[in-house]
Amino acid sequence: MHRWIDSLLRLREQEIPSVLVTVTRTDGSTPREVGARMIVTLTGISGTIGGGNLEYQSVKTARQLLETSTKPHKTKRTVMNFQLGPALGQCCGGVAQVMFEIVSDEPTTNAWLPLITATASRNEPFALITVVPTVPADEVYDGKLVVSNTGIAGSLEDKFIENEAVAIVRNMLTQQSGSPPSVLTVGEQQLLVEFWFQEDFNIVLFGAGHVGKEMVEVLSGLPCRITWIDSRELEFPDSVPDNVRIKIRDATAEDHLLREHQGCGDCGRTNSDEAQGSFQTDSDVIDAPSGAYFLVMTHSHQLDFWLCESILRRGNFDYLGLIGSKTKRVKFVRRMARRGLSSESTSRLTCPIGIDGIPGKSPREIAVAVAAQILQIRAGQEESRKIDAFLAGAVTMPKPVS
Repeated sequence: MHRWIDSLLRLREQEIPSVLVTVTRTDGSTPREVGARMIVTLTGISGTIGGGNLEYQSVKTARQLLETSTKPHKTKRTVMNFQLGPALGQCCGGVAQVMFEIVSDEPTTNAWLPLITATASRNEPFALITVVPTVPADEVYDGKLVVSNTGIAGSLEDKFIENEAVAIVRNMLTQQSGSPPSVLTVGEQQLLVEFWFQEDFNIVLFGAGHVGKEMVEVLSGLPCRITWIDSRELEFPDSVPDNVRIKIRDATAEDHLLREHQGCGDCGRTNSDEAQGSFQTDSDVIDAPSGAYFLVMTHSHQLDFWLCESILRRGNFDYLGLIGSKTKRVKFVRRMARRGLSSESTSRLTCPIGIDGIPGKSPREIAVAVAAQILQIRAGQEESRKIDAFLAGAVTMPKPVS
């Protein structure tokens, strides 16, 4: 899911009112593209619309709106046009239209936020359509629509415009050809259309040690959702980015599980190696989303082994990275073979982790190398899926929308 949604949900949970600031039109050279966003509260900023005086004036405007507005029962929005050259003194010289949406901390408002999360949870592509005020200083209330191939939620408050927009957007959803955020004109109404094709990917990280902490620092800046798991509660920081969820394992149950399968994960034969028929897959592995990217870097080699075997037996993942050396991988694979895993299964275990050519061993260097490897693998998988879909006749060339 898009990061700004996570941030808005977190602010609403904390009962902090905010303004969602969005670039809705650009003419000429501008710092950012249509759809660029930031969230402004009275004390903080998340995201960016390009920096410089444009962003400074936008933050100032957003805070003025927060200070002067009463709590609305609906989402209130307006737009402003900024001349970047003569008015703001920026070298870009173009014109940026910026939309300001006051997002109340009232729990009964902003119904479109849970609509988005509910639609996203079904793992189907959808589009978010937002009515853009056509005249600066005009105020619009609500006017957001969530459209998928199977349902519609919300309202644009004009049935003709809504039907026309849904027909156009559904065609693009069917073709899987969503473009970057853009403004669609239906009748005389401007609509900001954003296609969501589940671009975020899921990372499940086992281990909150030094490398694990650095991995979260680096990976949380990517379009992903991270589940960070460890039984050592005190190892986790007090706060994490909005796209990171901490899960604390039951240390007692974890120790009991490992005692039943004693033996160092990278050593020789153990008594449990002949008992693969009674293997109990780790529950956190079972609960992970399909197509997840797994990273295993716990404080215990035996736990590392157990988690890797659980992931390989489960299947349905896009990446399994284990921290360690080539020797560790060889010993793990030998033991897994004795426990009945095929060479085809164990070939999916990546160890050592990280792209080649980065010899550094510091936690941050490892994290950067691993992040690069995940992005490479993800890019290759996405391209392969597009080719498969094209060959199957499920995708055609996208048609331009004006």
